[in-house]
Amino acid sequence: MNVKYIFTGFHEQKRIQVPRAIISSLLAALVDYGVMVVLVEVFEVAPLTAGTAGMIAGLVSIYFAGRFWIYPQVTGAKAAGIEILWFILLSLIGAGIHTVVLAFGLDTLHIHYLIAKSLAATLMFCWNFFSRRAANRMIRNRQKLQEVQDAEH
Repeated sequence: MNVKYIFTGFHEQKRIQVPRAIISSLLAALVDYGVMVVLVEVFEVAPLTAGTAGMIAGLVSIYFAGRFWIYPQVTGAKAAGIEILWFILLSLIGAGIHTVVLAFGLDTLHIHYLIAKSLAATLMFCWNFFSRRAANRMIRNRQKLQEVQDAEH
């Protein structure tokens, strides 16, 4: 695989999207963990609350990475609106996964908050990548179908 494709252009291939998602997720994780650690260590916010705030900050950064770098862009205002609605829905499910795993790690397993956060973030990454990839493909396929139907009329 040519490394330049990882950093340039748009590709539908999973072998390009996965490294991009990992790079973007690592940057989003820095945002996520940074917010969490500052809230816990400096402002003495409860780890579950701080973890949720960090997750939201990380999701905002990963949305833009996905929109402009990881996945092929959808075109048109309607498709972009549908894309963001799917992102919100899938992110809410991912947030649920994150929160349950984080709470379980903290309250049941009694492990350090950063270890619990790492487990939660890993599972959320897997959910977010594969579900968002599927949603992006579905939106683009609907766009292509609509273009064909419009051309026929």
